[in-house]
Amino acid sequence: MNHHTSAPHAGRGIALIIATTVCFATLDTLAKLTNRYLPVNEIIWGRYLFHGLALTLLMGPKLKFDLVRTAHPGMQVLRGLILLVSSGLFMSALVYLPLAEAAAISFVAPLVLTALSVPLLGEKVRRSQWIAVAAGFG
Repeated sequence: MNHHTSAPHAGRGIALIIATTVCFATLDTLAKLTNRYLPVNEIIWGRYLFHGLALTLLMGPKLKFDLVRTAHPGMQVLRGLILLVSSGLFMSALVYLPLAEAAAISFVAPLVLTALSVPLLGEKVRRSQWIAVAAGFG
C-alpha cells in the first residue's frame, strides 16, 4: 500500500469522524434543551426537515435523481421508519434522562446488533469481533 496516497484520505476520514461526533453531540444537546419547550414530534420533524434540505442542497446538484432513486424502495421506507422510531425513542428518553446517561445507553447498540446478527441474520461472530465490540464499548 502506498502511504503517500492513503495519508490524505486517512486525515480526511479522521476529520469527518470528528465533525460527525461534534454534529451529533450538538444535535443531541439542542434536542435536550428544546424538549422543555417543544413536543418530541416537532423536534424530530425539524431535525429531519433540516437534514433533508441540507442533503438536497449539498448533494442534489451532483446526484440529481440518483439522490432518491433506489432499487429497493420498500426496504428504504422500512429503514426510514425504523430510524424515525429510534429517533423518537431517544428524544423521548431525553425528557427523563440526563444527556450523558442517554448517550451512554445508546452506546450499547453495537453490542445488541452484534448479538442479534447471529439469530436474525445467521452471521457467525468470531471471538475477535466480540473483543473488538467490547473494546469499542469500553
